[in-house]
Amino acid sequence: MGKAIVSTPYWYAEEMLSDNRGLLVDFGDTEGFKKALLYLIENPEKYNVIRQNAYNFGRKMTWENVGKEYTTVFHEALNNYTPYPKIRNIVNFLPSKLPEVKIDQLKLLTDDMSIIQHSYLDVQALHHKYNTDYGGRGLSSDLKKET
Repeated sequence: MGKAIVSTPYWYAEEMLSDNRGLLVDFGDTEGFKKALLYLIENPEKYNVIRQNAYNFGRKMTWENVGKEYTTVFHEALNNYTPYPKIRNIVNFLPSKLPEVKIDQLKLLTDDMSIIQHSYLDVQALHHKYNTDYGGRGLSSDLKKET
């Protein structure tokens, strides 16, 4: 998303915010959060470096790029790991272009607050609450433009 993030050091955040892509603060350290946020506000150059690093890293995780990575892995698996040579011919039937992304289900899971983490088919499972990653992805999508 290209935002300077301050987070607690849970496993995913440690991975995503490493290499100067964000700041980590210990769990329950409200004073640490305050200091980290003020640091970013008072140091716009550092803020912009972190923001740009996060944005550049995040480009690897767009739906289009993830789809391309999966396609590469599937082709590699079909070409290198199958003991059945006839299966390799299936590569000729794989689409060269990915289909358009549809966000109907995403719209069903979105309310005024954010995006619900889980559902039972098209019914929001509200007891699972929200997921901050999903909310961030929703902000990056065309979802708001279409609703």
